[in-house]
Amino acid sequence: MNEGLPVVLGNWDRSMVMLDFDEMSLEEVKYWCFLILNHFKLRGFAILESSRKEMKVTLPDFTYCFVRCNYLAVFDKSVSWERNVEIMNWASLVCHSESLSKYVVMQCIKRSSTLRLSSKGDKPPPQLIYQYGSIDGKVREFLETRELVLNILSSCSTSN
Repeated sequence: MNEGLPVVLGNWDRSMVMLDFDEMSLEEVKYWCFLILNHFKLRGFAILESSRKEMKVTLPDFTYCFVRCNYLAVFDKSVSWERNVEIMNWASLVCHSESLSKYVVMQCIKRSSTLRLSSKGDKPPPQLIYQYGSIDGKVREFLETRELVLNILSSCSTSN
């Protein structure tokens, strides 16, 4: 066994539409989520911030600071795996996001949608920052799984 390698826990599900939006503004992610929600009639969605990176550009006369964020989106309606693949691929095409396209390819290879729930290196666990519409189906299932995993990790770290 490899000692010292971090364990990253995630959620996987074939019937839950999950997307990973990297280096976009929250407004862009909301735009794409609303477009996907309405096009595929997915009832609702939740957005989680998975990481943020503060960057600084220093020029002779001033310093400019900006933040790049990565977001995760979970949609509320249960769908077949075939429909899930259709939705993920459609989203990656209309968003013109190379990182989302790579994410979708990996989901298709693994034959399941996956998103990170726990910390990863110096990245904290994803935090819920926005929700819209129905969240009593797949979104609730995702959030309950997330809460369970985080509680287990918390109780393991306090018992050591």
